[in-house]
Amino acid sequence: NNNEENLQEEEITLLEKPIRKPRAELVEDKLSENSDEEAEDLEANALAAEAIKEAAKEDLENDENAEEFSEENLEEQEAEKLESKIISFNVKNDNKKPFVAPVSAEDASYEPATKEFKVSKLEEESYTKPTPKKVKGDYIFPSVDLLAKPKPVDESAIENYQDRMDHIVESLKTFNIGVTPSEAVVGPVITRYEVKPNAGVKIAKIVSYEDDIALGLKMKKVRVSVTDRGTVGIEVPNKIRKDVSMRDIIESKEWNESKAEIPVVLGKDVTGKPVVLNLAKMPHALIAGSTGSGKSVCINVVIASLL
Repeated sequence: NNNEENLQEEEITLLEKPIRKPRAELVEDKLSENSDEEAEDLEANALAAEAIKEAAKEDLENDENAEEFSEENLEEQEAEKLESKIISFNVKNDNKKPFVAPVSAEDASYEPATKEFKVSKLEEESYTKPTPKKVKGDYIFPSVDLLAKPKPVDESAIENYQDRMDHIVESLKTFNIGVTPSEAVVGPVITRYEVKPNAGVKIAKIVSYEDDIALGLKMKKVRVSVTDRGTVGIEVPNKIRKDVSMRDIIESKEWNESKAEIPVVLGKDVTGKPVVLNLAKMPHALIAGSTGSGKSVCINVVIASLL
């Protein structure tokens, strides 16, 4: 009975002892966890081979039933292992291709469907103004020659509309807003860049980033509005501005063929078309704006229109 109890205690003791893994295998396992970048270093591989060899020696010395250790055989085996690692590493490198980051479905929704858009400019019509009235009752109309002629435009200066549109699209993309270019409507002072919001984009979100768009375009201010063509218009000041002359509007078709009782010149719209309104239908007029926006000029033009 005592012998059986001793045997049982020895079995329990053996079961409780952890099974020791050979050090050579532990070193190889550790090396297999290393990245491909570490495998590039041949010197590191050589040091690894030495470590495996030393660990194998210890395992063989500790194992009483092991055969006689042969250093020549071990060196040949490790050389073969090292050579196979180098060959497999070179094959991996030869098959490597340039890494291209995959585009997720979410990122793709911010990309424009196309980068092409139309540039619209107002073509000036050839118009011959009629002979102006000189007298109406006791009132003598002043000559239009008192007004300055519009300054000639530098035709050599070209506005880069494609670059501006690309900047707008990229600026909105940084805020996870996807739009597609539609059209650029060119005016004398500003250009309206029209874009179509991608599916799921709220117009209010685009309007809320008005100041950020201006910052991205390196402009003091831009204006975002909704057009009647299902697009969002972003009005950006032109780098090359044209002067809007009152004489140019007085000599236009819109002024001379206006049916207004008291026509008043206001200027030109975004597209460059002259704007003439009927003051008789405006019993109350509010002229407001920030400093330097042109309130005084507006009042002077209204008075000059009456004259």
